[in-house]
Amino acid sequence: MKNDVSNISDSVRKELEFDKVLSLLKGFAQSSANKERISSLSIIRNSEKLNYNLDLLEEFKFIESDSNFPHFKYISLSNAITYLKIQNSVLSEDHIFDIYTATNWVNTLVNFLGNNEYTTPNIDQLLISLKKNVVIKKRIDKVFTPKRYIRSNASDSLIKIRDKISKKRVLADKYFKDSKIHYMQLGFLADIKESFADGISLLAVSSEFKRKIKGRVRTQSKTKSISFIEPDKCISLNREISHLIEDEKEEIRKILRSLSDDLRGHFDRINLTLHLFEELDFLNAKLKLCKLMSANKPKVSDSRKIEIKDAFHPLLLIENNNKDIETIPQDIYFDEMHRVIVISGPNAGGKSIALKTFGLNQLMLQTGLFIPIHPNSSMSIFHHIFTDIGDNQSIQNELSTYSYRLSRMKQILNDASKSSFVLIDEFGSGSDPSLGAELAGVFFEEIVNSGAYGVITTHYGNIKVLADQTQFAENACMLFDEKDLNPLYKLKIGQPGSSYTFEVASNIGISNSIIDKARSGLKEGVVSFEDTIHRYQRLMSEFQLAQDELNIQKREIESYKKNYEDKLYKLEDKLSNQRFMMEFESKYLNLGKRVNKLIELYRNGSSMKSILSRLKKIIEKESNRKEEKVSNLKLSKKRNLGIKDAFIVGQKVRIEGTKQKGEILELKSHTAILQIGFAKMEVKFEKLENVQTS
Repeated sequence: MKNDVSNISDSVRKELEFDKVLSLLKGFAQSSANKERISSLSIIRNSEKLNYNLDLLEEFKFIESDSNFPHFKYISLSNAITYLKIQNSVLSEDHIFDIYTATNWVNTLVNFLGNNEYTTPNIDQLLISLKKNVVIKKRIDKVFTPKRYIRSNASDSLIKIRDKISKKRVLADKYFKDSKIHYMQLGFLADIKESFADGISLLAVSSEFKRKIKGRVRTQSKTKSISFIEPDKCISLNREISHLIEDEKEEIRKILRSLSDDLRGHFDRINLTLHLFEELDFLNAKLKLCKLMSANKPKVSDSRKIEIKDAFHPLLLIENNNKDIETIPQDIYFDEMHRVIVISGPNAGGKSIALKTFGLNQLMLQTGLFIPIHPNSSMSIFHHIFTDIGDNQSIQNELSTYSYRLSRMKQILNDASKSSFVLIDEFGSGSDPSLGAELAGVFFEEIVNSGAYGVITTHYGNIKVLADQTQFAENACMLFDEKDLNPLYKLKIGQPGSSYTFEVASNIGISNSIIDKARSGLKEGVVSFEDTIHRYQRLMSEFQLAQDELNIQKREIESYKKNYEDKLYKLEDKLSNQRFMMEFESKYLNLGKRVNKLIELYRNGSSMKSILSRLKKIIEKESNRKEEKVSNLKLSKKRNLGIKDAFIVGQKVRIEGTKQKGEILELKSHTAILQIGFAKMEVKFEKLENVQTS
C-alpha cells in the first residue's frame, strides 16, 4: 500500500550519508534487480510491515549461522523465465543448468529446514509453495551428464547418429593415417606432417609436391611453402561426417526443445524459485552489511517512547574498526514529555556525529536494515524524516547558506507533525548571532508545538534556556574533559553544554588580557549562565570519568568471579570423581576379601558345596545391589526427562549438532522456548544439551 512507505528526499540521503550505506549494500547484492531495489529504498511507515522485514532478516541470520546451512550463491533465472514465457522457444544449456542448480539448492534448503527444529515462520512463508521437487532434476539428468554433455541415449535417433559418426571417423582416421605414412615415406610432407582445420585432419605437404598428392588443397601457409591437403579417400567420408554432425545438432535441438517444453510445465515453480533467489540475495546483502557493522535488531513498535542504547554511527564504526580505533556509543531517550533534545557543547566535541548517529540509524531501521545498537533498545516509527545539516549553499539557485537554511526551515515548519523526526545541526547559524538567535528561538517553539520528535545542536544560549523552560524539550551536552580540554565524545541527557570558547582560546595561547576584555563585553547574565553550565558540566564530566573507571573495575571483578566459579566447579567435579573412585575401589576391595576368605576355607578343608553356596549368596547380593542401582538410575533418568527436573528457566543449553547456544525462557510439555542471540526458538527437549556438561 502506498501509505505504508514514503520516499526519502535526496537532501536527507546526502546529509545523513545514507547514500554511502546504500552503496555498501549494493556492493553486497548480486542481482541487478536488487541493486535497483536498493537504490530506491523507501521509509516503511507501517510497524507490522517493518517488523516482518526485520524478523525475516533475523531468521535468515540465525539459520545462516548454522554450519549445516547450504551455502547460498545467487543464480539469475530471469533470462530463463523470459524464454519459458515464449511458446516453442528453446532454452540454452546455461539456462537449463541455472534451473537445475537453483532447484537442487531449494531442495537442499527444504531438507535443511525439515531436519531441524527451528521456528522460522517468515522463511517458511517464502518457501510455502516450494516443496522438494525431484522431477526437474530427473528430467534434466535424463538429457545431460553431470559434466553438461548431452547423453547419447537422450533419444533413439541421437544414438544412431552418433554411432554412424563414430564409425565414419574411425574409417576416416584410418585412411588419413595410411595416406600420411605413404607420403611421409615418399618425402612429400613438411616437418609438421599434419594439421587440423574445421574438424578435418589435413596433410602438411611441401608445396613443390602438392600436385603429386591425391586430394584437395584446403589452404596454405602464409609463405605458401606448405599446402594443407585433404586426402582423396577422406573427402567423401568427411562430407558424410559433416552432414551427420548437422543431423546431430538438429536432433539435439529437438531434444532441448522437448526438454524446454517439459520445463515450461513447471513454470510456476521456476518462477517462484526466481522470486526466492531474489529475496535471499537481498537478505544476504543486508546480512553482510549487518555483519560489517555488528548490527542488531532493536524492539520496534508504534509506541512514542524511545530508548536508544549504545548506538554507533554506522559508517564511523566501520572506518574506525578498519583503523583499530575505539568508537564511542551514544544513548538517548524520547517520550511524550521529552520530544525534542537540544545538544550543546564545544566545537569538535561530537555534537554533529551524535545527531547523525540517531538520524542515520533511524533511517536505516525504517528501510528494513539492522543497525549498530544494543538489541534491548526500543525504537518507534516516523512517517517523515527532515534534516538541515551542514553547509548546503545552492550555487545553481544563487542562494546564500542562510537563505538556503531558511528555505529548509520553512519546509520543516510547514510539514513537520507528530509523525515526524527532525534533525537540525547548528540551529539558527548563518546570520547575525543576536538576530539569528532570536529567530531560532521562535522556530524552536514552533517545532516543539508541532508535536515532532527531534534532535537539534546549537551554541545559542537562548535555545539552551528555552530547552530548559519549554515543556516537551530537554537539554543535552557532549561531555568535555576541562582539565585537558579534550572532548569525551559522550552524550549526556539533562544538562546544557558549555562551548568552552574562552578556555579553548586560552589553551592555544590567546593572552588573558584579550580574553578578559572579551568576557567583560558580554552581558552579566550570559557570563553567569555560561559559568553555571561550565561548573555543572565539569562536575558531570568528572562523575562520568569516575563512573567509567568504576565500570572497568566492576567488569574486572566479574571476570575474577567467573574465573573463580569455573575453577571451583572443576574442583568440585574432580573431588566428586575421586569420591566415586574411592567408593568403587573400597567396595571391590571388600568383595575381594570375602572371595579370598572362601578360597582360604576351601584350602582348609571346607566342602566345595558349602563354598559354592556361600559364593552364590555373595553373587546374588551383589547382583541385587546392581539391579537396584540401575533401577534408581533409570528412575533418575525418567525424572530428568520431566520438564521441571530436566531443564529450568534461565538454564544455558545448546541445540544438539549445532553451535547454537541459548537460554531457556519458557518450558512447555515437550519443548522449550530459547533465547538464542536475539531470536526466539522452540526446540524439543531431546534436541537440547546442557552447556556445562556437554
